[in-house]
Amino acid sequence: VQKFVIGCLSLLSLSAWAEPTPRIDRGLEQQFCRVVVRTPDPAHPKGDITDRRVFIEADNGELDRDSDRSHFVGDVRLHHKELYLEADRVDYLAPKHEIEANGNLYISKPGFRATGEHLYMDTESEQSQLDKAEYRLLKKSARGHAEQLRILTSDYSEYDRISYTTCEPGDDAWLLRAKELQVDEEIGLGRAY
Repeated sequence: VQKFVIGCLSLLSLSAWAEPTPRIDRGLEQQFCRVVVRTPDPAHPKGDITDRRVFIEADNGELDRDSDRSHFVGDVRLHHKELYLEADRVDYLAPKHEIEANGNLYISKPGFRATGEHLYMDTESEQSQLDKAEYRLLKKSARGHAEQLRILTSDYSEYDRISYTTCEPGDDAWLLRAKELQVDEEIGLGRAY
């Protein structure tokens, strides 16, 4: 009986130490160096791509009427078209359609997920820049890190000082490292330098 109890305690201890799935990987099923989207991101509702409005929820918010700049702090959640964003802090400058976000960033849009430290985005052109990014390209079943990631169109992105692989997290059976990567999803081409 004593061995059984010790064995159960050991199993309970190991399962208590298991790390939860990182936010960026929730709902993804990873198999043999490829990623399959198992479930849609529950926090990412289907957006209306024709609706130009920006919806923001936060613990606290302030509006400077002179500059029309809004500042949001604490558990900030932003929805714009098909983009979903979580951050600790978000500044939104409505006249220029600019968003700046910092702290515990998580970004999700169809075919793409990322986490990072600092985001700048123009909601009109949908161009964005994310610093210190960890990313998932769901259409290509790829993942990696980038010092800086720039999304220039819905199909074209650039990455500086990157790593890129199609293997699951923790398995880098093959890994590309490059100073720069350009990905054109429309024609299915990536270039690394």
